[in-house]
Amino acid sequence: MRPIVSLTRHASVAIALAAMTTSLAFADVPAGLASAIATTQKATSYHVSIAAATGTTEADIVEPDRIHSVSPKSELIAIGPTLYVKVGGAWRQIAGGGAQLAPMDVPRQIASHLPDITATDLGMKTVDGQTLHDFHTDDPKLKQTSTVYVDGSGRIVRVETGTTIVRLSNFNESVTITAPM
Repeated sequence: MRPIVSLTRHASVAIALAAMTTSLAFADVPAGLASAIATTQKATSYHVSIAAATGTTEADIVEPDRIHSVSPKSELIAIGPTLYVKVGGAWRQIAGGGAQLAPMDVPRQIASHLPDITATDLGMKTVDGQTLHDFHTDDPKLKQTSTVYVDGSGRIVRVETGTTIVRLSNFNESVTITAPM
């Protein structure tokens, strides 16, 4: 059961970030950000790294429905609605549990939420040695502000909310995620 608890903490962060990011596609946002949301949604695969106060989670996402997530306390694979959880070195299958990892699929979450967000174009900024387009977002319903960064290819590559940082990378690379049992 412990891996599910760990997943829930990371999933809650991902849900909040995804809800924030998703709403941007439907609110009054700068054209560059709206375009970045659409471009990011078209990715067939990507890697996500979530650094939060509760720890770091790394995941590979392969559209339309495969996720492999690893954190210090758990390893999980979702294929469609089925979740596989590694417990004590052995894999367990949980039918219907795959939805628990869906919040890590940021582009899908972008398409499925509609909170009321406002966004401001802050121009270019260098982050981690990379020149990125910086957008500030405000979600009064979630009572949170975030910074969304877009790379030169027009994709969302970083979202910062409080002390949580979500990084997206390795877009459209060949990744194979298979059931472990």
